[in-house]
Amino acid sequence: MKMIPENHTVANEIILMVAGSFTGDVTDTQVLNDGNLLEIQESGGTPGFDLHLRFDNVIRFKGLVFKALYNPGTHHIEIHLFNYDTGVSDEWMTIQQTEGMNYRFIDIPDSEKYIKNSSVVFGFDHVPGGIASHRFFIDYVALVR
Repeated sequence: MKMIPENHTVANEIILMVAGSFTGDVTDTQVLNDGNLLEIQESGGTPGFDLHLRFDNVIRFKGLVFKALYNPGTHHIEIHLFNYDTGVSDEWMTIQQTEGMNYRFIDIPDSEKYIKNSSVVFGFDHVPGGIASHRFFIDYVALVR
């Protein structure tokens, strides 16, 4: 049986998908290595896609983890959190084409500005125009408490 680590909070909902399209749902991102993937297809326009996930019942967190594959991506994907103090998203990382599924951790030293009404909004944003044959696969996304 696969489990979520005790100190992880998984996403509750896909709240925004701009451009592109996806196969699967938020539950495909909730269990690490279970064989279920959220598959995102880039659009041919700009942006290639912009996917936002919402995490609920968050008091504080110290980081973000995700396991994903971007192939044959020739552009980059921005990883961001919505900052409620400034009203805009803060970019924390960019990723480009990956060889296989990669597990990444992002240290978030000051999480309070990303929490409002116990919710956090996290996103994967393919800013440049996309190529419809490109795919981004997400196995797991979680906040680390």
